[in-house]
Amino acid sequence: MAEGQSLIVTRRTKLHRPRLPVDLVTRAAVLDRLSHYQQRPFTLVSAPAGYGKSTLVSAWIETWARHYAWLSLDEQDNDLHQFLTYLLVALQQLFPSVGLELQSLLSATDLPPISTLASLLSNELDQCPEEFILVLDDYHFIHNTAIHDLLTELLRYPPAPMHLFITTRRDPPLPLSTLRAQGLMTEVRAKDLRFSVADTAEFLRLALDDEINEKVAVTLEAQTEGWISGLRLASLSLREQGDNGQLQPGLQDNRYLMDYLMTEVLSRQPTDIQNYLFTTAILDRFCAPLCEAVRVQHTQSTTQEMLGQEFITWLEQTNLFVIPLDNRGNWFRYHHLFQQLLQERLKAQYSPDDLAALYKQASTWFADHNLLEEAFQYALASEDTTVAAQLVVQHRHELMNQELWVLVDRWLGLLPTDLVTNDLELLILKAWSSQNQYRLSELVTALDRIDTLSAAMPPAAHLNHLLGEASALRSYQYYQAADGERTVFHAQQALELLPAEDLSERGFAVILLAGGYQMVGEHQRAETLVQEALSEKEGDGTTYHARLLITRCFIRWMHADLPGLQQAATQYLQLGEQFQLPETIIFGRLFLGLSHYHGNELSEAEQYFAPTVRDKHIPNAFSFIQSTFALSLTYHAQGRLDEAHELAESALSYLREKDNTALLPFAEAFHIDLALRQGRMTEASRWAQQFTPEPFVPMYLLYVPQLTWARTLLAQETTQSLQKAKAFLSRFHDFAETIHNTRLLIEVLALQAQLHHTQGNEAAARAALQRMVPLACAGGLLRFFADLSSNLIQLLPQLDLDAEDARHAEKLVEISKEETADIPHEASVPPPAVIQTVAKQPLDDALTDRELEVMGLLVQRMSNKEIASQLFISAVTVKRHTINIYQKLDVNSRRQAVAKATELGLLVHV
Repeated sequence: MAEGQSLIVTRRTKLHRPRLPVDLVTRAAVLDRLSHYQQRPFTLVSAPAGYGKSTLVSAWIETWARHYAWLSLDEQDNDLHQFLTYLLVALQQLFPSVGLELQSLLSATDLPPISTLASLLSNELDQCPEEFILVLDDYHFIHNTAIHDLLTELLRYPPAPMHLFITTRRDPPLPLSTLRAQGLMTEVRAKDLRFSVADTAEFLRLALDDEINEKVAVTLEAQTEGWISGLRLASLSLREQGDNGQLQPGLQDNRYLMDYLMTEVLSRQPTDIQNYLFTTAILDRFCAPLCEAVRVQHTQSTTQEMLGQEFITWLEQTNLFVIPLDNRGNWFRYHHLFQQLLQERLKAQYSPDDLAALYKQASTWFADHNLLEEAFQYALASEDTTVAAQLVVQHRHELMNQELWVLVDRWLGLLPTDLVTNDLELLILKAWSSQNQYRLSELVTALDRIDTLSAAMPPAAHLNHLLGEASALRSYQYYQAADGERTVFHAQQALELLPAEDLSERGFAVILLAGGYQMVGEHQRAETLVQEALSEKEGDGTTYHARLLITRCFIRWMHADLPGLQQAATQYLQLGEQFQLPETIIFGRLFLGLSHYHGNELSEAEQYFAPTVRDKHIPNAFSFIQSTFALSLTYHAQGRLDEAHELAESALSYLREKDNTALLPFAEAFHIDLALRQGRMTEASRWAQQFTPEPFVPMYLLYVPQLTWARTLLAQETTQSLQKAKAFLSRFHDFAETIHNTRLLIEVLALQAQLHHTQGNEAAARAALQRMVPLACAGGLLRFFADLSSNLIQLLPQLDLDAEDARHAEKLVEISKEETADIPHEASVPPPAVIQTVAKQPLDDALTDRELEVMGLLVQRMSNKEIASQLFISAVTVKRHTINIYQKLDVNSRRQAVAKATELGLLVHV
């Protein structure tokens, strides 16, 4: 991407290695040493400023004649997101496909742990088809511990194709002693880079294009101690003197060498040159137009000022500590030490107001060229934070449209808190960022402050636009509070106030309005709204359209319309794949998988859930854990109990690694849900004692923790637990009806039917099923019935159903039979057995008497339904006993259980 095409672009000039100077002195000994140890994975070039570190590495790369990636670091790279962004761009210039998985994570606010990032990067680099050098130049600018840790992990097991070079003014906090002891590191120090007398003489000959007196070379080598930058300044002084054989006095004390040479060089330059040198010293990089833009205006000057290109040409001709940053000769930077000295003179000679004006001019130029990061950097450097704030306000819509939330948070954090809390537009941006990251309390605080500020302002069109955005966000707040009427009110208000061109904000308001309509029971109105919004805009490849399509998915999911959900999700996924929208692809797969899972098409569901679950490092943690839950339930339904359990554990580990405390309770609850399904009652009961089921919030995806709590109470089958379950399910039933979430209502009715059956109230159980079955059949939801007890399934034929629903009910009976079907008889399965009474079973966790009874009937190939009838218990209880038996015997199937029980002497065959 060319510079200027986006708000945030990678500065390609940071990716060019420095061109070699015309007065390069070949350092054969050091170059040979680097070549000799080129198979070592790490080379450290550490020396003070001005010793030619970058030049040395650049010169050696020319002898290498293989692939290399160069990244020149600065203070702005001291952020892990930005460091990784530039690192991947540098690497992708060599290998375009490297790091794509890692790159997809950089849009997330919270990155995975360093160990995970390092593993991803290392694995990618290890697959590179050819050897390459990766140069991190000027690493002394990095003091972020996370970046140091990343490189430490990378060097722990270095990728075979990679040779990492670091140039730095000070040793980085990496495990240098370990790397040195293991023979994995090559070191180049100041003593290796120091010019000898011969090197000094050769350098001066090349720089001055003339032979040099040996005494001058000896004197300069002694006074500069072989310091290359000092020699370069000395060569400029000698060139101005015109007598290469003699040195002027004043160099006896090395501490004053730089001041003397600076005076000798600068005092001989025209005013325009000096002005250019001083004013451009504030820039980390510069080009001719930028040089012209950043100037202190002298109204008293009577001469025509030099053009920026003339200044650049002069710099190149004099070789005055300027380093080209690209191959076209457009961008340059000063040697860092030279820049530092120029800045000191700048501060001494110019007033604070003049300095602030220079930084503001630089900020304006970068902003005009859509280089917003540098524009913000120079705005802050002007020490007038209002300039930086105005810059953020001016471009906030572009920031939001490009979903640069990491950058938004960083910049808002750099602005004074008082400034943000007293500026309506900055507050709006902070509110959007809070919403994007599900920080509801921060969102409400920002919106309340916006109300206070706006109430004191006179009416204006611009204010109405801001209030429209605030209304859209208020709509989200009330939707999360399950207040459908206020959701609709504020969403409608937002659409009235927002201008037509604010697509992102209007799209958000449409989503909430549709969600609000669904919540108050106007499902068709929600569908019509989305359809009309889709039809209004030409084309179908925008984020706006993606938001509308996912809204349709949510509406149809909550309406329990699986055919409609499948249609909308297919369109949504196709949009994501066509335009490579990662989050759209993930949610599209999730909704398609849900449509198949609840249609009891388990193999198809697995195909959609699995790709997301395999890629744990996706930007959206919410969609990842929902997909993980769904795949775990799919495995459980397929009888793959160990795999289901492993997935539930992986969701917990994933959120703990990311320190995601907001979503961790969901994963803990789901882990218990699966434990309950697999008969681990003790674990479920302990969790239930700690869980608080209220307040109720909109349940718009697969997993609802409150229902796990209700299932646990039902499974305990005590008078107290059943009473508590009854009261809760009654309230939750009313809540599901209030928010018109049909899918949630179906599940609640199923649990209420189970409750009534357990309490022996068959009439109430039939009444709950009478409501549930038509709702589920209408939308094609079959999976809920697999969890019903066989006694409840037997009630289905007794219901008053129309012909179509009756056919569905027959299908539900068949599903139930499949769930409890006999395992096919195999030769290895022992014949029927009777229970042997033993005084002490050879198990750590002995089978209970009831489990021994179930075991004996399992061996006789009875179904769960038949065992339940034989023992006068429910099929769900039989299933729980069976799972307990499998767990205690450490087996996964009936055949294995019978074999293990026989081996342990629990069964006697007859």
